[in-house]
Amino acid sequence: MIDGRKLKALREAANLTQVELAQRVGVTHAVIVRAENSTKDLSLGVAAAVAKVLGCRIDDFIRQDGGDAE
Repeated sequence: MIDGRKLKALREAANLTQVELAQRVGVTHAVIVRAENSTKDLSLGVAAAVAKVLGCRIDDFIRQDGGDAE
């Protein structure tokens, strides 16, 4: 579901570290790392919080092909 590369690009464009994003969203650093590595999806609530912090939509970091991460 989460495209880790897109999420990372959006985070970097917002000039946030993984730790800073995690703190603003209220999750652990590991949650952001796993999402960016596409090893674990974010819950809908966390994805919404991430989108709000990054000033984007959830659709901006969701895989559109419906397939597995590379």
